[in-house]
Amino acid sequence: MARTITPTTGLGSKSILASIDRKIQPTSKSVAFVSSWVAYWNATKEDTVTRTAETVGFSVTPDLVADIQSVSDYFAGGNRSAFLRLAVQDYRARMRHAQMQGFRAEAGRQIGRVLTEEEVEALVADVASHA
Repeated sequence: MARTITPTTGLGSKSILASIDRKIQPTSKSVAFVSSWVAYWNATKEDTVTRTAETVGFSVTPDLVADIQSVSDYFAGGNRSAFLRLAVQDYRARMRHAQMQGFRAEAGRQIGRVLTEEEVEALVADVASHA
Protein backbone atom coordinates (compact mmCIF):
# COMPACT_ATOMS: atom_id res chain seq x y z
CA MET A 1 0.00 0.00 0.00
CA ALA A 2 1.49 3.39 -1.01
CA ARG A 3 1.33 6.20 1.51
CA THR A 4 2.30 9.81 1.11
CA ILE A 5 4.62 10.75 3.93
CA THR A 6 5.35 14.39 4.75
CA PRO A 7 7.86 14.65 7.58
CA THR A 8 7.03 17.22 10.21
CA THR A 9 10.63 17.59 11.27
CA GLY A 10 13.87 17.81 9.38
CA LEU A 11 16.85 19.98 8.64
CA GLY A 12 15.06 21.62 5.76
CA SER A 13 18.27 22.83 4.15
CA LYS A 14 21.59 21.40 3.09
CA SER A 15 23.21 24.68 4.16
CA ILE A 16 22.85 23.57 7.79
CA LEU A 17 24.99 20.53 6.99
CA ALA A 18 27.60 22.74 5.36
CA SER A 19 27.57 24.95 8.44
CA ILE A 20 28.05 21.94 10.74
CA ASP A 21 30.86 20.66 8.51
CA ARG A 22 32.71 24.02 8.69
CA LYS A 23 32.42 24.33 12.47
CA ILE A 24 33.81 20.96 13.56
CA GLN A 25 37.27 19.52 13.32
CA PRO A 26 37.44 16.51 11.01
CA THR A 27 37.82 13.51 13.31
CA SER A 28 36.30 10.08 12.99
CA LYS A 29 33.60 11.10 15.49
CA SER A 30 32.82 14.34 13.68
CA VAL A 31 32.70 12.59 10.32
CA ALA A 32 30.28 10.05 11.81
CA PHE A 33 28.24 12.90 13.28
CA VAL A 34 28.00 14.75 9.97
CA SER A 35 27.28 11.48 8.16
CA SER A 36 24.46 10.81 10.60
CA TRP A 37 23.00 14.23 9.92
CA VAL A 38 23.29 13.73 6.16
CA ALA A 39 21.48 10.40 6.48
CA TYR A 40 18.91 12.03 8.78
CA TRP A 41 18.36 14.86 6.32
CA ASN A 42 17.96 12.42 3.44
CA ALA A 43 15.46 10.36 5.47
CA THR A 44 13.40 13.34 6.67
CA LYS A 45 13.79 16.03 4.02
CA GLU A 46 10.72 18.15 3.61
CA ASP A 47 9.80 16.85 0.18
CA THR A 48 6.71 14.68 0.01
CA VAL A 49 7.78 11.08 -0.41
CA THR A 50 5.62 8.25 -1.67
CA ARG A 51 6.71 5.03 -0.03
CA THR A 52 5.29 1.56 0.19
CA ALA A 53 5.22 0.69 3.87
CA GLU A 54 4.57 -2.49 5.76
CA THR A 55 4.03 -2.65 9.48
CA VAL A 56 6.23 -5.12 11.33
CA GLY A 57 6.30 -5.91 15.02
CA PHE A 58 8.84 -7.16 17.49
CA SER A 59 9.12 -7.13 21.24
CA VAL A 60 11.75 -5.38 23.33
CA THR A 61 12.32 -4.90 27.05
CA PRO A 62 10.89 -1.75 28.66
CA ASP A 63 14.32 -0.20 29.18
CA LEU A 64 15.13 -0.72 25.51
CA VAL A 65 11.95 1.17 24.55
CA ALA A 66 13.36 4.24 26.31
CA ASP A 67 16.73 3.78 24.60
CA ILE A 68 15.07 3.41 21.19
CA GLN A 69 13.13 6.62 21.75
CA SER A 70 16.23 8.43 22.94
CA VAL A 71 18.29 7.55 19.87
CA SER A 72 15.28 8.18 17.64
CA ASP A 73 14.92 11.64 19.15
CA TYR A 74 18.60 12.35 18.58
CA PHE A 75 19.10 10.89 15.10
CA ALA A 76 15.63 11.07 13.53
CA GLY A 77 13.67 13.84 15.23
CA GLY A 78 11.72 11.30 17.32
CA ASN A 79 10.57 9.30 14.29
CA ARG A 80 11.27 5.66 15.21
CA SER A 81 10.52 4.43 11.70
CA ALA A 82 13.01 6.91 10.22
CA PHE A 83 15.56 5.87 12.84
CA LEU A 84 15.09 2.19 11.99
CA ARG A 85 15.63 2.99 8.30
CA LEU A 86 18.85 4.84 9.21
CA ALA A 87 20.02 1.99 11.44
CA VAL A 88 19.37 -0.60 8.73
CA GLN A 89 21.24 1.53 6.18
CA ASP A 90 24.17 1.83 8.58
CA TYR A 91 24.29 -1.87 9.40
CA ARG A 92 23.86 -2.82 5.73
CA ALA A 93 26.91 -0.67 4.93
CA ARG A 94 28.85 -2.30 7.78
CA MET A 95 27.84 -5.74 6.51
CA ARG A 96 28.98 -4.91 2.97
CA HIS A 97 32.25 -3.55 4.32
CA ALA A 98 32.87 -6.75 6.28
CA GLN A 99 32.00 -8.83 3.21
CA MET A 100 34.38 -6.82 1.05
CA GLN A 101 37.13 -7.24 3.64
CA GLY A 102 36.48 -10.98 3.54
CA PHE A 103 36.62 -11.01 -0.26
CA ARG A 104 39.85 -9.03 -0.17
CA ALA A 105 41.41 -11.40 2.36
CA GLU A 106 40.33 -14.44 0.34
CA ALA A 107 41.68 -12.92 -2.88
CA GLY A 108 44.96 -12.20 -1.09
CA ARG A 109 45.18 -15.83 0.03
CA GLN A 110 44.40 -17.12 -3.46
CA ILE A 111 46.87 -14.96 -5.37
CA GLY A 112 49.38 -14.39 -2.59
CA ARG A 113 49.22 -10.58 -2.62
CA VAL A 114 46.87 -7.61 -2.42
CA LEU A 115 45.71 -6.29 -5.79
CA THR A 116 46.44 -2.69 -6.74
CA GLU A 117 43.61 -0.27 -7.32
CA GLU A 118 44.26 -0.38 -11.06
CA GLU A 119 44.10 -4.21 -11.06
CA VAL A 120 40.78 -4.13 -9.21
CA GLU A 121 39.35 -1.57 -11.65
CA ALA A 122 40.46 -3.72 -14.60
CA LEU A 123 38.86 -6.81 -13.06
CA VAL A 124 35.60 -4.96 -12.40
CA ALA A 125 35.56 -3.60 -15.95
CA ASP A 126 36.21 -7.10 -17.33
CA VAL A 127 33.41 -8.66 -15.28
CA ALA A 128 31.03 -5.82 -16.20
CA SER A 129 31.78 -6.22 -19.91
CA HIS A 130 30.74 -9.91 -19.73
CA ALA A 131 27.54 -9.29 -17.77
